Amino acid sequence: MNLDTARSSDPLSSVGDNVGYGRFIIASGSIPASSDAAKLFPVFSSGSRCTHIQFASYYGGDSGEFAQLVLVPPTIVINGTTGVSDHPGCIAITPAEYMGGAIGTADKQWTFGADNGGRGTAYWGGFIIPPNYQIAIQQDTANTAAWSVTVGGFEIDA
Repeated sequence: MNLDTARSSDPLSSVGDNVGYGRFIIASGSIPASSDAAKLFPVFSSGSRCTHIQFASYYGGDSGEFAQLVLVPPTIVINGTTGVSDHPGCIAITPAEYMGGAIGTADKQWTFGADNGGRGTAYWGGFIIPPNYQIAIQQDTANTAAWSVTVGGFEIDA
């Protein structure tokens, strides 16, 4: 099956019954080592269609550090120099301490929905990104180890 043209209907999906899925998309982003706290770094930008992100994995950061994903309006440039407090309209996708540092590695990544020490629900059903919106990653403190996150999902055929 060609994933670029795969179609499915998921009656348990949060987007409703009989929703068609289009192209599967994977995107990654990172926070370089020695970056400041509370700055937004790009992970994914939705195209002209909504995108249902259904998979996410991450690794990096230091022990005691945390990262989170943030939904960012399309008019904001994400480049690691500004944070959520600089841009009204940003919305947290995950809680501030959902992604713990020093848990996974590049070869053994951690995934959303895994036990995260009670910092948020272990259930993770994905989320919808509106057309042209962006996903960013930010951390709670300056880091010495880089963070990396990869998301995957389907464009939604309305």
